[in-house]
Amino acid sequence: MVLLMISLLLLQAMSGLLTSELSDSESLLGRGITGWLELLHEVIPPALTGLVTMHLTAIIIYKYKGQPLVRAMINGYADSTDKQPLLQSNRRAAFVLFISTVLLTSLITVLIFLTY
Repeated sequence: MVLLMISLLLLQAMSGLLTSELSDSESLLGRGITGWLELLHEVIPPALTGLVTMHLTAIIIYKYKGQPLVRAMINGYADSTDKQPLLQSNRRAAFVLFISTVLLTSLITVLIFLTY
């Protein structure tokens, strides 16, 4: 569910970026695709709101059941006797985050320069 929420958030940002008029020229994508992206940009927020509400409701339900999910989300360890999954290193996660940020920034820069 978290991956779906993050994907919808990314899709919301990208559809807004691609439908915005960055210059006086016509859209690179064409009127049909831009119209479809505008519709998608209007539909995603209610869906995202519903998913966030479901996520928070699940956290509250598990809290009342005695399973502290929020602590497990923060530190990565659940308080249980079950075998814990092997977590990858924080360095790898930081590296992937850095590469993703560089790629996304490069994509946005290229899209801006292509409109001029």
